[in-house]
Amino acid sequence: MKLMVEEAESDALARAIDDEGPDTVASLLVETELRRAVQRDPGLSQIGVT
Repeated sequence: MKLMVEEAESDALARAIDDEGPDTVASLLVETELRRAVQRDPGLSQIGVT
């Protein structure tokens, strides 16, 4: 969710994720939870979590 809503720490978090090396792998559970969170913020869309 941190990368879905722009916050003061968003750029630093994105850089840290990019610098990790191996790709981060998430489960379908994370996608489901993000979809639920997006429903609570009218400024976001389901396309952003796919």
